[in-house]
Amino acid sequence: HNKNKEIKVKMEDEVREKLRSGIYIIKRKKGQAAKSNVWDRFSEIVAAGDNSSIGYVKCNSCEKIYKHESHKTGTSSMSRHICGGSKKKDDSGTSQNITAFLKSKVPAHVKSEVTDACVELCCRDLRPFDIVSGDGFQTVAQCLINIGSRYGRVDASSVLPHRQTVCDRAKSTAKEKKEILSKKINQALDCGIAITTDMWTDEFNKRAYTAFTGHFINDDWKLESRVISTAEFDSTLKKTAHNIHEQIIKELHDFGIEPARISKVMFVSDQGANIKAALRSYKWMPCTAHVINIVLKHTFDVKENTPPYMRDVSDIIAKCKSLVTYLKKSGTVVQLPHTVTQECETRWNSKVAMMQSISKQYREIQQALQEKDQLHRMDGIQLDVLNTVTEFLLPFKTASEEMEGDTYPTIQLVVLWFFKLKKHCEPQYGDPEYMVYIRAQATQLLNEKMSISVTHKLGTFLCPRFKSLKMFQAEERNAVYDQARRLVREFDSAPLTPPASVREPEPVPPGEDEFSEWEDDSEDVAERDEVQRYIEGQFFWDGEDILSFWQSQSIAFPVLAKPQAHQASAHSALLAGCWSPGEID
Repeated sequence: HNKNKEIKVKMEDEVREKLRSGIYIIKRKKGQAAKSNVWDRFSEIVAAGDNSSIGYVKCNSCEKIYKHESHKTGTSSMSRHICGGSKKKDDSGTSQNITAFLKSKVPAHVKSEVTDACVELCCRDLRPFDIVSGDGFQTVAQCLINIGSRYGRVDASSVLPHRQTVCDRAKSTAKEKKEILSKKINQALDCGIAITTDMWTDEFNKRAYTAFTGHFINDDWKLESRVISTAEFDSTLKKTAHNIHEQIIKELHDFGIEPARISKVMFVSDQGANIKAALRSYKWMPCTAHVINIVLKHTFDVKENTPPYMRDVSDIIAKCKSLVTYLKKSGTVVQLPHTVTQECETRWNSKVAMMQSISKQYREIQQALQEKDQLHRMDGIQLDVLNTVTEFLLPFKTASEEMEGDTYPTIQLVVLWFFKLKKHCEPQYGDPEYMVYIRAQATQLLNEKMSISVTHKLGTFLCPRFKSLKMFQAEERNAVYDQARRLVREFDSAPLTPPASVREPEPVPPGEDEFSEWEDDSEDVAERDEVQRYIEGQFFWDGEDILSFWQSQSIAFPVLAKPQAHQASAHSALLAGCWSPGEID
């Protein structure tokens, strides 16, 4: 008996080894070949070359192998089989085999079957092809696969819920998630939180919406961005400051933020007169990415007094838009090595991308149009002008893209990009007339629209690489240091003893401190010294994650790190890029 058992185990091991090497494969019986229900739980093991039976079957769940010859043994042993081996309880309490947790390689013909089913889904239900790429679809697919691995072959209709069930569950889940997020938002209010808000219009349905997104630092020193609300604006009301203010109060109240606590919020929005007026009672800062967009828009606007050479530049941009429209509608774009980008009227970055997409394949577009006898569509698009203007605009595009991050603080970049863009707009030797005009206009608008506040300066100061604030005069630098000390005092009124590992600087004799005129009058030496130690310190920082830097320095600078957490959470969402799709009002 033992000898027969050994032979049986050895044979099973050989079959498993050949399955792993690909000599044997698994084949599911279908149709008339699967008369017995047992084939819902078992698959036949066959030779890979000709699909001929080798006389063995395998359980789909626990992978137990049985010898099977239909004309001799029948399916009795398979019917008596109860899945064994290592099992794990799933969430529903049902025993689940450990093999269910092992990834298996799916044969090509199975993937082909899934592809056919996806095609049928898109055609029958009129869904876009990219539905299969969505995270939600893949989550549902994985859930169904897991159910199949636990319970075998089941009817899909017995698993999929009714649409009303989905609707009801969505409402209850939303309520639960809202309560959790509301608690987190209210906790964040104690340290500082920014809320970006924007109004936009669905031009097709003529419905207006207001979006609110909260930005704050979590306990792990990571910047979180959470959508608080996207609410429809009452179409019967005008978009006055009063009506917008009332909606803001209502939406935040629904999230558990009482009116008395809104003073702790730093609001960030565009510079629309109505939204600014609605938020005049609260802390507010303009979105710098939006400011850059406005600067470029006004720089290239054509007015009555606009010189002719600037009108020509605007005509070139307009002709680029028409050219891209033709290339896409006519299908000519498929003949090009790269696609062309159409502009979005409210986003200047898209105009830059459009001009780039034409300039980098200018000759190829010419050739494609010539073959269609449509070369006249490039009349007036001068390549030298196109390249010069595009090259000028690229730093603006880079600036707004860098400052649109919502997973990292960006406030420290505002000052840096302000000075870099101003330097970029300085007159250059050999500039054509239109570039002299463009640079002058952009410089004037940067000074008018891009207001640099002390909060922006503090953000740069708390960035270790730029803490010396070399871009400012001594008086401005000292004012920032002074404000940093006031923030330290605000966040921790208790005197601090510096860590023993950090050397205290020598006291400065009266009259020898070049910034003493602007120092805080407080005699709290510990507060002042912590700021000074930071100014004089040397740090290694790779320039990537400013929050991780301050987390690592929270022991050496226990109080100064608090304003950084506040600054990052309350203001780093300046350029969070949370503008909703649609028209910016």
